[in-house]
Amino acid sequence: MFNRFILGMLLILSCSLTIAGCGGSGSTNGTLTITAPATVTAGKSFQATANFSSPKGVQAMPVSFTASDPAIIAGSEADTNSAGVATVQLLAANIINADKTVRITAQAGGLTSSATVTIKANKLTFNAPAAGTQTATAGSPVTFFFTGTPLVTYTNADGEYLGSIKEITLRVYNKTSGVNNVLWQDNLTTETYLAVNPKTFQTDTTGSLPFLGVLVSATAPAAGTTSDYAVDIELSVTDPNFEPIVKHGLITFSITGQ
Repeated sequence: MFNRFILGMLLILSCSLTIAGCGGSGSTNGTLTITAPATVTAGKSFQATANFSSPKGVQAMPVSFTASDPAIIAGSEADTNSAGVATVQLLAANIINADKTVRITAQAGGLTSSATVTIKANKLTFNAPAAGTQTATAGSPVTFFFTGTPLVTYTNADGEYLGSIKEITLRVYNKTSGVNNVLWQDNLTTETYLAVNPKTFQTDTTGSLPFLGVLVSATAPAAGTTSDYAVDIELSVTDPNFEPIVKHGLITFSITGQ
């Protein structure tokens, strides 16, 4: 009789450790289903929910939400409501160098459910100016001034301002033979790349470099000939938590000697 009593108490205790009844897969008799958006813009918050259902009814319980890359999305926790739904607000990291797919997993008791979310990376854009052309006396120096509307922008994936001033670094990565000099112009300040390369600029409140200009000088070729030139400019944004965002922009021009 005593042994039967002990066995009965153990069975009751085992069932009390479950969330909604005894038996089933894992320690929980029921299902857990996570819902999250398919895509999210970097730097923005989004909502994820987990729905717990059971034929034996639901009760309040904690649900943890974790990400496969916590540097991109930090985890969180919420309790289910009377309908068995737990809701959290999650935040996608602001600076990533490429779109990133992250798996979010909800867990409660012995149940788990996962969904994938693609974080759309910020956009660093070089708005290439039209190619320049000039005719000049053979052997004479020729200077081109390139600007844009603007030349460089840095926004989120939706083209929106990121919420604070950012630093963008420009570097002369490569240039064709015959290009004598490249100069950075920022508002009223001009510096040669021979002295400052790379050069760091700050965006305005729209995420652009409105006062950026690039001056390029070369020598006109022999009379009756045309030479094509190009300058490859590397743009980058860095962040201590992620690989830098790196883009390249090309400035092109041609000179005809006379």
